[in-house]
Amino acid sequence: VLSTRSENRGINNAYRIRLNGDSVTSGYSVVGQTLASVENSLTGTEFAVARGPIKFQMEMFRNDVKASSVGGSANVNFAANYYEVMYNITGESWSKAYKGGAFSGITPVSIYMKDYGGVVGNGIGAWQVGFRASDYAVTEGAVTTASSGSKTGKTNTLALNWLLNNNARVMLNYSETKFGTAFIPVDTSGNSIDSERTISMRTQVNF
Repeated sequence: VLSTRSENRGINNAYRIRLNGDSVTSGYSVVGQTLASVENSLTGTEFAVARGPIKFQMEMFRNDVKASSVGGSANVNFAANYYEVMYNITGESWSKAYKGGAFSGITPVSIYMKDYGGVVGNGIGAWQVGFRASDYAVTEGAVTTASSGSKTGKTNTLALNWLLNNNARVMLNYSETKFGTAFIPVDTSGNSIDSERTISMRTQVNF
């Protein structure tokens, strides 16, 4: 019915709610396929402000779910938030990247690579550092089936980005998450955990 993943491409199903299906008469090699009835309400608010090379952005997200099946019922209120600060070390202004009600990519003042043919050495590109604090919390009402995972999670993320030009960048993230309740991740085999540390490096090229 509802599942979450920790930040920075971390653990799938850090929290989840699942309803059991119907029972099938013994002796038949079939699985019950009765669907759950789900009522879902979703709201979100986003805010961003920038001045010169610094930008602050935040988002608040709420998801209320009521679900029932022959195997049980669940009433779950899920809330998630993040607060993020990004700073362009090389001085690029965010105002030029603001279009149509959203921030797009910035243009490096000193372009490192003009094209994908490899014209290199013209500059250092654009460099960014960022910090994000995010959290989620789940309030369970009448839950008559087992749920696995934590009801809360808090993550701090540090970021370092290198923009070669308008269409190519490299992103390095380090995230540290603290879960409110220790659990065994369902998509791994191992011991119970109450925290997670993740390092990821990604590249993006626009054609």
